[in-house]
Amino acid sequence: MGRISLSGMLKLFMLFIFLSLTTGCISHHYDPTGYISIDPETLPDVTIKNSVTLINNQDSDEEIYIYGVGAHSWYANLHLWTDEVIMSLSQAIASRGGKVVENSDKVIKVSVAKVNVDSNMWGSSTFYVVIEYETGNHIQKKITGSQYAQNLFYSTWPLDTATEQAIRDLLADKEIINYLNE
Repeated sequence: MGRISLSGMLKLFMLFIFLSLTTGCISHHYDPTGYISIDPETLPDVTIKNSVTLINNQDSDEEIYIYGVGAHSWYANLHLWTDEVIMSLSQAIASRGGKVVENSDKVIKVSVAKVNVDSNMWGSSTFYVVIEYETGNHIQKKITGSQYAQNLFYSTWPLDTATEQAIRDLLADKEIINYLNE
C-alpha cells in the first residue's frame, strides 16, 4: 500500500471541503400535499344551511423559512397552504350540508398566517399551522392546529394533521356556525 503525499492529502482535503460546501446545505419545501381530507366522522356535529364563499386572503406568495436542522432548511409558501386549507374546508362544509360557491352573501376570508416547527435535540418535533379567518360581518378568528411527531424531518403529514385540527376547531366555533346559518 502506497503512502499519500502531502500534496495528495491537500487535494483530498480540498475535494472534501468542496463537496461539503456544494452538497451539505439542502433546502426542502413543505408544500401542501393535496391530500388533506378530513374524515366527516371527526367533524363537530353541526349543520350548515347556507352557501358560503371562501377567499384566499394570504397576499404573500413567497417561500418563508419555517425551520432548520443542521445544514437542512425548510420553507413553505403560505399562499399554497391557504389554497389547501380552502380545499379541505370546502369538503368539510359540504359534509355538513353547506355549499361553497363563487358569489355568496356569506364570505369567509382564509389566510394561513404561520407554519412552524419546533424541534428538540432528540429528533421529536411539534408542527404548527396558524390560520386566520374573517367573516363578512367581521368576526375574526385565529386558530392554531398542532401535531407532535418523532423523527420526521422529511414528512409533511404532521402539518396536514395540524391543518385538519384547525379546520375542525373552526367548525366547532359557535360564532362561525351561527354566522353561516343566519
